[in-house]
Amino acid sequence: MGPVRTIPVLVATTTLAGYGYRASAMICSVARLQLNVALAALRSAYEEWQVDQPFDRFLATARAYLQQLADGVHPGHR
Repeated sequence: MGPVRTIPVLVATTTLAGYGYRASAMICSVARLQLNVALAALRSAYEEWQVDQPFDRFLATARAYLQQLADGVHPGHR
């Protein structure tokens, strides 16, 4: 398996539009959304995988789905 890629996160303490929300809270929401989407991709790969197939097939499908997500977030990112 290749190196783990991380998504850089900027932590800010400024308030947004006077609503009293902190930017860090908004970043947590974005991170939670990204995690949920990644888990959905893994769940989809798992549901497509058949028990009689090699586990590498599941891993390849999962990697492909996660790469599609990465390309959608950061086009051209490899």
